[in-house]
Amino acid sequence: METVNIFSSVAAALAANAIYEIVRRLSNWYSTRTKLNAAREDEFHRALTSESLSTLGGYLDRAVGPFLLEEYAEKQDVRMRVDTFVSRLMDYIGTKEEMPSQPEPKPIESVQAESESVDPEIALVEQKLLSGPPWDALASLRRLIEIRLRDLAKQSQIDIPLRTSAGRILESLQRAELISPETAKYLQYAIQVANRGIHGIEVGADEANQALKLAKLALGELGIFEGENRLSSVFAALRHQDSQIRVAAAQALGQIGDPRSVDQLLTATRDENSAVRLAAIRSLGRVGDPQAIVRLKELLSADADEDVRQTAAKALSIITGDQDR
Repeated sequence: METVNIFSSVAAALAANAIYEIVRRLSNWYSTRTKLNAAREDEFHRALTSESLSTLGGYLDRAVGPFLLEEYAEKQDVRMRVDTFVSRLMDYIGTKEEMPSQPEPKPIESVQAESESVDPEIALVEQKLLSGPPWDALASLRRLIEIRLRDLAKQSQIDIPLRTSAGRILESLQRAELISPETAKYLQYAIQVANRGIHGIEVGADEANQALKLAKLALGELGIFEGENRLSSVFAALRHQDSQIRVAAAQALGQIGDPRSVDQLLTATRDENSAVRLAAIRSLGRVGDPQAIVRLKELLSADADEDVRQTAAKALSIITGDQDR
């Protein structure tokens, strides 16, 4: 009888262990599946909010492309995902109806002066134009113009429908006399060049560069950094893989002078690129926050680059008020 009880106990223990193992594996499978779904959802939203036409198109090929018409017709989640993505694409690149009636925009003969302000978002477009296909850079340029114009409309309490194109927003702001005729002319030229490139009409390098130059000047006139979105955008540019973009972002934070940028600039003083460190140090001096003193002293005594050490000394003297340092 005792032997039977021992076997029963062993069998019960084995069964309990088996059940535990099954539950554990199911739990791990569910957790992995949940994480995978979350990762896919994150990728979807990153693609929707991307400022790169290449990113949008790449996601379309990878994730939205492989579906059957039957799935689109019968599965609501598939239909909603595809419709959302296509709607985002239309917002981004516009439609043929938004193309100007003339075959190409009227050229602008001369520009008086370029904007002296550092705009990291424009710098990113410039880098795209140098290193990638013009249509991708032009798509980003038009999207940037649209965002800035929407910001201006919002500040002026002008209601702009969500699906309104950059050109239509510009017209509304002109009617409200919020944009000068010259600035509007520059932006209209840039939008039309961008539209042609996005819709497959050939745009030469000189024309694309001219559109970018005029947009940079016009956006500088309108005011570059307005509101929380601009600051967040500069923070993101400060982490860009291209060092020139990081330099532009660090310089821009100095121009803005917002104390909230100090932590970001302190991080940038550890950048492997000395030009980025120099820009960050100068901007810390301009912001003038005492939080930077400890780090600047470290740079003054330990950085391998002499220019960085000298610039740290100057920034320290500005912050501490010791101009004779």
